[in-house]
This record gives sequence, C-alpha cells and structure tokens, in this order.
Amino acid sequence: MASLFIFNRNPYWDETALYFFAYYGLGCCAYWLTGRARGGLWLLAMAGVVAVALAADFRERIVVATAIMLLLGGARQAGWLESVSVPGFVSRLARISYSVFLVHFPLCLVVSALVFRLYPEQAAANMLGMGLALLVSLAGGALFHRWVERRMLEPMVRRAVMALFAVGGVLAVYAHA
Repeated sequence: MASLFIFNRNPYWDETALYFFAYYGLGCCAYWLTGRARGGLWLLAMAGVVAVALAADFRERIVVATAIMLLLGGARQAGWLESVSVPGFVSRLARISYSVFLVHFPLCLVVSALVFRLYPEQAAANMLGMGLALLVSLAGGALFHRWVERRMLEPMVRRAVMALFAVGGVLAVYAHA
C-alpha cells in the first residue's frame, strides 16, 4: 500500500523497487489470496484499495495492473488457471521470468551500446540489435535462474556470479554514457 499511495506517485522513486512494488504486490497478493475460500472477496477488497489510490492520483499503469490482477485472480479463484494447457516453452519462460527481469536491463544496455557504437546510423542493424538484446536477456536470465535463483552453485561461486552481474550493470551504464 505504501507503494500505491506514496512511492509510485513520486517520479523520484521510479528507479527503485519501492516504485514497482505496487505492480508486483498486486500480482503476489492476488495469487496468495485466491484459490481459497472468500478469495474473490479479497480481490474485490484489493480493487477497492486501488480505487482509493487512483482517486488520489490516477495512473493508467495501475489501472492495467489492477485489471490483470482481477482477470487472473478471478480465473484462479474459479479454478480456470489450473485447467489451461500451457505449451512447454511458455512454462519455461514463466519459470525464468523473474531472473530475466533481474538481468535484462544491464544486458540490453551492453548490447545496445555495442550495436550503436558499431552501427550508429543504420536502422536495420539497430533493429537486429534489439532482437539480439532480447535473446541475450533470455539466455542471461536462464543462466541466472539456474545458477543463482535455483542455487545449483556453491555459495562462493554464486556470490561471484552475482558480483559479475553487478559489475556488468556498472559497465553497461558507463558504456552507454
């Protein structure tokens, strides 16, 4: 609620987790509250809280997040989500999605900076660079999921991998500047 009413309303916080927690929190709460008795009532209560936040400061992105929360939360509450057949590649992407979210920004910056330095005036090359950035982000997210999120590495190696991602982010910022 603090994100909805305070942090998400102030552009100063838009580069922090506090700003985005409004969206992430709506999805998490919808999942936690549905699939149980009175889950639909809890979804409506959450929508009411969001309506108050929107009355204080209307934000279209909050409306979209709330609509998706109600749609997917209602579908889960009704038991429809568990009965939907999902292709394997979509399940795989869903499993690694948080890892992709964590690593995509610095990886996309590195690819973008490299492609722009090599082909600054070529729109086609930059368009291909966007596709390459997507593939690099998915690959990086898959590796991060396997090595860090699932904790398949020894603790010391896991810390080294996390440090490499952090260093990569810093290098990406300087390469793009």
